[in-house]
Parts: sequence; structure tokens; C-alpha cells
Amino acid sequence: MTATAGCCSTTPLMWARPRAASTPSGGRCRAYAPAVAVAAFHPDVSRAAESLHAEFRAVDRALALNSSRVAAAFRRARVAPHHFGGSTGYGHDDGGGREALDSVFAEIVGAEAAIVRPQFFSGTHAIACALFALLRPGHELLAVAGPPYDTLEEVIGIRGLANMQNPNCMVMVDNCYGEFVETSEPAVVGADLIAGSLIKNPGGTIAPCGGYVAGKKHLVEAAAARLSAPGLGVEFGSTPGHVMRALFQGLFLAPQMVGEAIKVGS
Repeated sequence: MTATAGCCSTTPLMWARPRAASTPSGGRCRAYAPAVAVAAFHPDVSRAAESLHAEFRAVDRALALNSSRVAAAFRRARVAPHHFGGSTGYGHDDGGGREALDSVFAEIVGAEAAIVRPQFFSGTHAIACALFALLRPGHELLAVAGPPYDTLEEVIGIRGLANMQNPNCMVMVDNCYGEFVETSEPAVVGADLIAGSLIKNPGGTIAPCGGYVAGKKHLVEAAAARLSAPGLGVEFGSTPGHVMRALFQGLFLAPQMVGEAIKVGS
């Protein structure tokens, strides 16, 4: 906290306690004696903040890039108040909010298509729908284990190795807690399908429920059929207005929230 008394000001992480002096006759401003500076934080806290300055700057750069990408997607989709209205029943009267949210999300994560719905009641539910979209009887599922949230280079390497073994294999990424941590998402570097929860990163601490599946259009449609019913796809499903608004708002704020969480975790 920085405070100012008269013409005297303190440095960051300090506050000033002014000492009042007599007011000159006829003067318009009250005079103050020199401020007494008092440290606002424990020295260990200040030193820790200074030691993390470089890391925090890197987080801020990623935050700025991700926020710019999100804002651009909102502009291109022409997101407007009528998209926040929600719907009831089968969801035919949602004012275009469902399609706009799917379009914005797909652009943000670099995918052909996306389905973003409150009807996904967890990330596991979204992942299960994604797996049913990919797998058929006789197919083999390989779980590639490794450190959480592998770096972009490692993801590219795994994709290349998988194609060397079998060019027809498909890559699905459980992206929970991975959104907006880097400046690009797995779909950008070759993942066929990604899935996650809206009550984690992309919900920006605001979305009350939901999940998403994004990636190749035909695979997203298959996942949507698993969520709803064959033939219904992404065209059905109501969303109450307060939920629809929260999904848009949470997505818009998500880069900022994720960036601050990374700083706290540092």
C-alpha cells in the first residue's frame, strides 16, 4: 500500500502515517509534518516477492497473451447481452448463446469445434464422453503417464512418437487444470480431442458447473451424441440464464484467475 501525505510519498510495500500541523491562516490546504514510514509486510515476505519477480513477469506475459486471445474470440463471435439469456425446455430458444459459447471456446483452444455445457457434471464425465467418441470395440487405449502438465515440447514429442508407432492413432488430452497455463492449448499442437471441467480453470472461479469437449469436429459431434442422444448432437439442451451468463463471464476472466493462481502456487 502506498500513501501520500502533502508532498511526501512512500515507497511500495510501505504506508505513511501523517502528523497534523497547524493550518496557516488564510491557507486553503492543511499542512502536514513529514510522514513516518512504517513497513507494511514482514521482511521475509518482501524478499520472497522480490525473488519471484522474474517468474511473475513470465506469468504476466502469458496472462496478457491469453487474455488478448480470449478477447479477440469474444469480438469475432460478436458476443452480446442477448447471448446471456439462457433457455428452458429443449433449449431451442436460447438466443444463440449456446452456439456463440461453443464457437468462442473452440477458437480460444485452437480446435475445429467444441461443446461447452452445464450438463457435463464433472471433468470425468466430459472425459468419458470424449473416450466414447474415440474408442470402438477392439480399439486399444494407451494411457501415456508422465509429470502433470508436460511442457509444450514434450507434448509435441509424444504426438510424433505416437504417429511413428501408428499413423492412425488418435490423441486425447485430459486438460483439467491445463487451460491458460501456457500460451497455447493441446489442440493447437495436434491433439485430436481435449476435455476438461468448467469449475476449474476455464470457469474463472465463476462457472457453477459444467464441462467441455473440443477438437476435431466429427469427434466433438460423437462426444455430444454420447452426452445427449444419437441424432441430437449439439443442437439441444437448455441452460438457465444465470448459468449461461456465468459461463461467458468465467471464460472471459479465466486467464487472469489462472495467472493469479500460478503466482500464489509459486
